[in-house]
Amino acid sequence: MERPHMPPVSIPGLQPIYEDYARCIHCGLCLNACPTYRLWNLEADSPRGRIRQMIHVEQGDVPVTDSFVEHIDKCLDCRACETACPSGVPYGALLEATRATIAAVKRPPLRARVILALGAIAHAAVLRACDLPNGAHRFAHAAEHSLSRGRILLDSYHCSRYNTQTRRLTTAMFEGIVGRARDLALAAQRE
Repeated sequence: MERPHMPPVSIPGLQPIYEDYARCIHCGLCLNACPTYRLWNLEADSPRGRIRQMIHVEQGDVPVTDSFVEHIDKCLDCRACETACPSGVPYGALLEATRATIAAVKRPPLRARVILALGAIAHAAVLRACDLPNGAHRFAHAAEHSLSRGRILLDSYHCSRYNTQTRRLTTAMFEGIVGRARDLALAAQRE
């Protein structure tokens, strides 16, 4: 008997298979590494919680719902969980495939008002995507930049192991910047 799959999507590399998801043994070592889990303390907003949701969608047990999209969208794609995972779960590849599936199924409107750039490389990528010269806005932790169409670019040091262990980025700093991004997004929704 053939198991149902998510709709095919065109992403670079191979489409994840069940075994990629099943590598997660739900040990919980990713929880402390995950900034969104540390912030909201919700299993559904942790890497293992998202993987569990991805499996159910991939197998066709549940459709792509707004709740599923919300939990996937909350992931910052920092991949800190990958370094903490003893099973080598390819979380980034799973997330990319899931986001491609969501885009193919849901086709959400582009309404991002707040963009959180994790690191100078992400900051430069946002500027390029907005057709702005690299020097248009300087990267600095907690810097806020006004972009076109009412969008705000918010900078944070990347939550890499190096930055956190050297305390260039502390938990309080990161939670503060994620909280600021949430506040700006909520304010934009009310407009």
